[in-house]
Amino acid sequence: MAADATNVLQLIRTHAANSRSSALLEAADTLEQLLTAQNKDLGTIHGMLGQEQQKRKSVEEELHKERIKSAFLEEQLRIELASKFGKSSERYKPTELQNAFLFDEAELILSRYSEESSQPPLSEEKKKTPTKLDQPKNRGKREVLPDSLERVIVEIDLQEEQKQCSHCGQSMQIIGEQVSEQLQIKPIEFYVERTVRKTYACSCVQCGVSTPEPPHQLFPKSILGDTVIAQVVASKFCDALPFYRQRRILLRNGIDLAEQTMARAATRMAEVFTPLVDRISQRLSEGSVLCADETRLRVLKDNGIKKDGTSYMWVAAGKSAGMQLVRFHYEDGSRSARAAKELLGSFSGVLMCDGYGAYPSAVKELPITLAACMAHVRRKFVDVLKSDPANTHAHQAMNYIQKLYEVERKVVGLSDQIVLKTRTEEAKPVFDEFRRWLYQLTPDVLPKSSLGRAISYTVDLLPRLELYLENPQVPNDNNAAENAIRPFVVGRKNWLFNADGKGARTSAKLYTLIESAKANNLEPMHYLLFLSRCFRKYGEKAMPWDDLLPRPDLRSYADGIGVAWGFS
Repeated sequence: MAADATNVLQLIRTHAANSRSSALLEAADTLEQLLTAQNKDLGTIHGMLGQEQQKRKSVEEELHKERIKSAFLEEQLRIELASKFGKSSERYKPTELQNAFLFDEAELILSRYSEESSQPPLSEEKKKTPTKLDQPKNRGKREVLPDSLERVIVEIDLQEEQKQCSHCGQSMQIIGEQVSEQLQIKPIEFYVERTVRKTYACSCVQCGVSTPEPPHQLFPKSILGDTVIAQVVASKFCDALPFYRQRRILLRNGIDLAEQTMARAATRMAEVFTPLVDRISQRLSEGSVLCADETRLRVLKDNGIKKDGTSYMWVAAGKSAGMQLVRFHYEDGSRSARAAKELLGSFSGVLMCDGYGAYPSAVKELPITLAACMAHVRRKFVDVLKSDPANTHAHQAMNYIQKLYEVERKVVGLSDQIVLKTRTEEAKPVFDEFRRWLYQLTPDVLPKSSLGRAISYTVDLLPRLELYLENPQVPNDNNAAENAIRPFVVGRKNWLFNADGKGARTSAKLYTLIESAKANNLEPMHYLLFLSRCFRKYGEKAMPWDDLLPRPDLRSYADGIGVAWGFS
C-alpha cells in the first residue's frame, strides 16, 4: 500500500512539473506529510500490538506452568490421600484404588451411576446367566487344633429325671457322643529354676573341698533364664513389642521385670552371638545373588555425639549353601556409597536393588553387576493410578508387569534350565513389547507428571531390569530384602527412635538372627532358645558356630547333639 501511494505522488509531481502548477506540488507535499505521519502512527500501533502479543504469550506460558504445577500438586495430594486412607496393599485392583479417594466419594458414585445408566439393558438370557460375583464366597476351612495340645474334658450329661423316656418310662441308653473343641488359654505360667551345686570335702578335713562347675550362663548373675530372654527378645524384635509393653504384660501375671533388665539381656544376647552374625555375613558374601535395601532410622546419639537428621539401617538378603540368609547393617547410619560398600563386604556377583544412586557408586570398581527391581517399577505406576484411577497408560503398564509376574509364578521351585527357557520364551517377548511401548509413549507425556516420572524411572533402568531374563538365579524383584526389612519398619513405628548407635547395632545383630531364622522356616523364639542352650552346654569358646547357622534341617542337628529344640 505504501508503494502505491509513493507511485501516485510521483505521478502528481510529474504532472505538476509538466503543467507548471505550484498548487499541485503543494498538494503533493501535504499528502506526503500526511502519509508519513500515518505510517509513523501505524508503526507505533504495530509496536504496541507486538508488545501486547508478547505479554499475552508470556501470560499464557505462566498460566501453562501454573496449570502443570497445579496438576502436579493435585496428583501428590491424591497419592497422599490414597496412602493415608486407602489400603497399603500394592495388589492391582483398579476398583479398590478408586475407593481411596474418600473426599471424592459422591462424584465417583454419580459418575459410576451415569456410566451404568448409559449402557444398554441386558437381554433376558444374560440376566439369567450367573457370574462369579453371584456365587457364594468361600468362607474358608475350620482351623485344626494341634494334637499335641492338652485336652481338658468337659462332660455335659442329662439330668437323672431326663434319662427316663417321657413316652414309655423306660431308662434311656447312651448310643453316642457329640464332641466339639474350642481353644482356651491359661495365664502365662512361670517357674523358678533353682540350681543346687553340692559341695564335697575330704574326711581328713585337710584336702579342701570340691564343687561341680556351674553351667555356662548367657546372662550371668541375672534373674532371667534362657527361656525368658528368648521370649523377651523375640517379642520385641519379631513381634514389635517394646520393653515397656512387655513389662505391663508381665505385671498382669505378678512379675515385675524392669525394662533396663530386659534391655541388658538383649544386648548380652547380641554380644554373645556376634560370631554367628559374622558367619551369616560371610556366607552371604559367598553367594552369587544378593538383594539389598535400606530404610530410615532415627538415632539420637552415636559414640556420645548428638546426631542430627535421619540415619539408615541397611539390609541384605540372599541364598548360600541351601540357606536363605539375611543381614542387617548399621555403622554410622549414613545413606552413602561407603555404607552400601560396607553392607556388601567381599560380595561379587549380581546385586538386586532399587534405583538409588548409592549402589552404582558403591560397585563402580567392584566385580558386581546391578539388577533392578520390577516391584519398584510397579509401585511407580500404582502411584499414577492412585492419583488418576482411570489413567489408561498406567493400566497398560500394569498389564505388562502383571504378565511378567505370571511367568515368574510358573517357574517357582523349578530348575535353572527350565526357568531360563520359560523366561526366554514367555517373559522376553512381553518385556520387549513393554520396552517399545515406553519408548513410543515418552515424547507425549509431561516429564514432571506422575506418569512421566514413572516412565522416566523405568526407561532409565531397562538395561538392569532385563538382566533377570539372562540369569535364572536372579529374581525379577527385590522382595527378599523388602520382606526382611518390613518387620523392622513395623517395629520402628512403636519405638520411634534408638537412643544411641550402640542400640542400633545391637538391633541389627538380633534382626539378622531372627530374620534369617524366619527365612528358613524356623520359629525365631525357638531358635534363640536353642542357641542359648548350646551356649549353656558348650560355652563361648567351644561353640560350634558353623553348625548353628539357621539352616532348614537345624532341628535334626539339635536331636543329634542332645540339645532340646525350643519350648517343645
